Parts: sequence; structure tokens; C-alpha cells
Amino acid sequence: MYKNNKSLMLAALIVLFLEVGFIIFYHFHSNFHRTVVGEYFHASRDWLNGAPIYIIESPVGFNYFIQSAILFIPFALFPLRACILFWLFLNVYFLWLSLNLIV
Repeated sequence: MYKNNKSLMLAALIVLFLEVGFIIFYHFHSNFHRTVVGEYFHASRDWLNGAPIYIIESPVGFNYFIQSAILFIPFALFPLRACILFWLFLNVYFLWLSLNLIV
């Protein structure tokens, strides 16, 4: 129904570029401290090292399901900043993919 509607595609691209711009600005401005990716990262690294994942250096601890730490292991093989950027751009890619399927 919407496959050939150029105005909707333009709106989707504007949303995508706003999202990418927000991600880049926000995370570089906050020095990568305002994301939960670090919690997943450290929990995955602890899981790989055989350490308990629910006792980490965060004041609140790791309060997610253990499956999320296990599924995050491929991302934890990279350094933390690269992991955060890869995770964010993967999210943007899936946003673009979903917008492309809708429009």
C-alpha cells in the first residue's frame, strides 16, 4: 500500500537521520556514560571469565536476565567504546530496516 509513496519515504529518512544525529551527539557529548551497554559488556566479560555476573562494580549491579549477558558476548569481544558504537549503529540499522519495510 505504501511502497511507492515518496513523501513517507522522505519522512522515514528524516527520522533516521535525526536518530543517527541524536545518537552521535548524545553519546559523544556524555562520554559514553549514559548507556546500559557497559553493564551488558561487563556482565558478558565476567561470564566469559567465570566470575559472578550479578556482583559487578556498578552501584546497582546487573539486574537483567542472564540470557542477555550471554547473547551480548560477541559484542564484548571488542573494546568498550567500539562495542557501544557497534551496538548503537546496529540499532540504527534495524531502525532503518524496519522503516524501509513499513514505507
